[in-house]
Amino acid sequence: PPRPCAAVAAPAVARQSARGLANFVPPIGLHLAGSAAPAVDAPRSAPASSASSAGSATAAGAAASVAASLVGAAVAGAGRRQVKAARRAQRVIDTDLTRSLDAELEAMGGEVDMRPKANSGFEKRLFEGTSDDEITLEGKRPTGQSGDPDNMYFWKMSQDKKTIDLICPMPDDVTMKDVVFRLGEDPRDPRRGPKLELGYRYKNKSDRWRERIIVDGNILHKINSKETVWTLENMGGANVCVLTVMRPSCMRRREDSFMKVSVEEERIDPQTWDAFLLEERARSKVTHTCYLDLASPEKQFDRITIGLYGKVCPMTVANFVALITGEYKDEEGNIQQSAFHYKGTFLGACVGTKLLSGGDPKMQLKVATLSAEEMRKYADLFKEFGVVNANVGPVKRTWAPRYGEDFGLLDQDGDETKYGDAIETDAISLEFLGQKFEELAARNSDVTMLFYRPEFDYGIDHKGRTFPAENFDIPHSRRGLLSMERGEDSNIQGSKFMITLEEFPHMDRRFSVFGEVLDGMQTIDELEEEHGDATGNGTLNTVKIVDSGLLMSPKDQDDDDDAEDAKFAEVVA
Repeated sequence: PPRPCAAVAAPAVARQSARGLANFVPPIGLHLAGSAAPAVDAPRSAPASSASSAGSATAAGAAASVAASLVGAAVAGAGRRQVKAARRAQRVIDTDLTRSLDAELEAMGGEVDMRPKANSGFEKRLFEGTSDDEITLEGKRPTGQSGDPDNMYFWKMSQDKKTIDLICPMPDDVTMKDVVFRLGEDPRDPRRGPKLELGYRYKNKSDRWRERIIVDGNILHKINSKETVWTLENMGGANVCVLTVMRPSCMRRREDSFMKVSVEEERIDPQTWDAFLLEERARSKVTHTCYLDLASPEKQFDRITIGLYGKVCPMTVANFVALITGEYKDEEGNIQQSAFHYKGTFLGACVGTKLLSGGDPKMQLKVATLSAEEMRKYADLFKEFGVVNANVGPVKRTWAPRYGEDFGLLDQDGDETKYGDAIETDAISLEFLGQKFEELAARNSDVTMLFYRPEFDYGIDHKGRTFPAENFDIPHSRRGLLSMERGEDSNIQGSKFMITLEEFPHMDRRFSVFGEVLDGMQTIDELEEEHGDATGNGTLNTVKIVDSGLLMSPKDQDDDDDAEDAKFAEVVA
């Protein structure tokens, strides 16, 4: 039997009092992770609702009757829960390192006091991952429920993103002694959480104890197991077990001796909670299948078969299919050639163990001819403003000149550069640019120059343009997912794509996942092994897409699963 936890008693009382619970549960009922339910002192008669079938029906009834209030008030209230009792004192990363630094300072004779002064300012800030945006208590937080109506539970992340509450309806006659709670060891995969079993026990008709497990699976992400707590509460008129898990985080303190300000930062591990259990993660429906055949000078790779999520990202999938096949149908139904075709192009980079990329048409560089009048205007704008801030003839104001064509290949020092190299923008280089533009304008004739077009950094779509991202709902949750590269400031994407090599939550809500590798992961493994680089600078520019095409489209399959599609859309929403 678990021992009463004095450390959590007072906060539990305060929390339940603040929540205004009608039926107060003594704080002794709050259990720490790893503790089992208390043993029963003496056998008791099984109530009428304790039999297996009756217990199941009671649980289902409780879930159904309280679902609305849980989603509305209870789940929202769970987001405000503060599990102060289970939280330890503020932790500092790598205490040994801190002590060694203190020892070095003493040895150097320095009198550096890293503690905040009594009259100094002290701030606490909360961040997620490496983001520079501080977490606020505003905005929508992840929430959801189980997909099994016979084993219903609800979950919601707190507003500070530090904890997640799971609310599991129980039959009315279940007490603290009857709750079954088991939390397994941390798995080998450091990204995943332990196995969780949560339910209750009852006596069957033979007066024997049986267990009914409602929540059974592996927690989606790593949690702080030692600070996991559960309690039995009355919520919305229903008997529920509330399990609170804490996300891992680290602490660091920064001192500004001049401003006399100490800033303490807590950074929560970056995680995307689109489900509570790993087994509950939604899988998108594949509407199209296509293929890529790759080869390098040394070998021919096995075919990669890709499935596309046409109902999640219809515009992105339509564009990808047109780039795969090299053709598309216009508004009148006529077949047109795509402005770009993946066939015959090379892959791009292999970024460490994170992702590999491809689909770059290399259209960033553009040769443009300016008339004598246009060249004079271009030079005058640069002389007056230090930058060309308007469109001049065929040249857009966002284009940047490069070495090559009539501009030449010699830099300001007389050294030869490569065709297409960027021109530096320091003061000396800007003066050099102004002189070159004046020389070109003085010719009084047409001038041909090479320009860099940043709008094509992310490729082009099948019509030679770019388009905005349309959906960020699917997380980068595993190896082999297909995602579009995107300009986050401009929100444009074109033809450049990425294939994940591992779960990559840092990309979630930033790039659109629109497909997955169905077959050919052995080719992905070979590319990573042969061309990957621990520094993230691996290149795939010798790996060519020798062929690409469409294998299946929606017209080739039965479309009689609208109910399934609707259910998936609801889960995603």
